[in-house]
Amino acid sequence: MKRALLRRPRLLAFAWLALARWPSGSAAGACGEQGVAVQVLGSGGPIADDGRASSGYLVWIDGHARLLVDAGGGTFLRFGEAGASIADLDVICLTHLHTDHAADVPALLKGGYFSDRTRSLPIVGPTGRGVFPGTAAFLQRLFARMIRGADLLVMAHAIPQQAGQGARDLHATPDAIGRRAAEAQVHSLLLSHLMARSLAHLPESQAIIRRHYAGPLRVAEDLMCIDLGE
Repeated sequence: MKRALLRRPRLLAFAWLALARWPSGSAAGACGEQGVAVQVLGSGGPIADDGRASSGYLVWIDGHARLLVDAGGGTFLRFGEAGASIADLDVICLTHLHTDHAADVPALLKGGYFSDRTRSLPIVGPTGRGVFPGTAAFLQRLFARMIRGADLLVMAHAIPQQAGQGARDLHATPDAIGRRAAEAQVHSLLLSHLMARSLAHLPESQAIIRRHYAGPLRVAEDLMCIDLGE
């Protein structure tokens, strides 16, 4: 997954002005291979009672999806159904940061990890105001792992320390888990997302984690209940 770049919010207004000048698209799945078309990925709202994905719109240019405006819940699925490729996107524009306009941003960016995209993907959106975060803060809170002082940190222990680079690109090693828990000064640590390859090395992995983290350490089991107090 490539690092998202933030652009100044005035670009968003430009994007909407450009959309207003472009012709409306045809029905879903029938966007033309030439010229410009707008495809509705989601036409619903924030309540799951209408059988529609939340807000999302694709601008196609000569058969390639170039601009995504909003990424509400369900648009990740519609993006794939439309035949769009994240490798083709030039920019993602968020009109505002309500969940029905921005909830699927993490899913789309995660999907980009598995694409052949080699360039950064700019994300533009509104600035913050009052208690509402701006686009930069919104993205940082989504992806910056703000876990300092957490009562319980749940970490995926899917690979042993000696796993190959491909697995390391997707999951944290025991050493990384221990360092992260210690640096964030979490009160307790739970190892979950277990797989046969990590369970086979569980005692060794716990010992590696203990080199860095001295707090309570548990291994998850189905239906386990962890009391965090009031």
